[in-house]
Amino acid sequence: MKLTRLLPGALALMTTLAACAAAPQPSAPPQPHAAMQSVHLAVGQVLGVDTRARLLTVDHQDIPSIGMPAMTMDFPVHESVDLSRIATGQTFAFLLAPVAGTLAVTALQPVKTAPMNSMPGMKSGQMPMEPSMGMMAECHRMMRGN
Repeated sequence: MKLTRLLPGALALMTTLAACAAAPQPSAPPQPHAAMQSVHLAVGQVLGVDTRARLLTVDHQDIPSIGMPAMTMDFPVHESVDLSRIATGQTFAFLLAPVAGTLAVTALQPVKTAPMNSMPGMKSGQMPMEPSMGMMAECHRMMRGN
């Protein structure tokens, strides 16, 4: 007899517990992606400059510090950067830093390039330019902070 009186109460308790378990639980606030927590060095050729929108279209090399492969993309440019000194076709080393929730170009410096055969003792094509080879491997290692 007592068991039949406890059964409705037990069922109500189980139903309440099940509902609580199914309810959305508060979660920790989302943590910003690692790319948004520091400054990153990149190198690329400028393909376009939009001074009104403050955007650079850049064909950039791999950016190992954020795991980004080489690609062509638009980057917003911080207001402190003088766009008048940037010309299409130039190659720049540039810094990307978090600005208003996105990575923006905050500084840049032209990179002087020379034909491969202009280096003493070098013939065209002798300098390995792949990220896993020679001088480029050392540059990428330094960019990653290893």
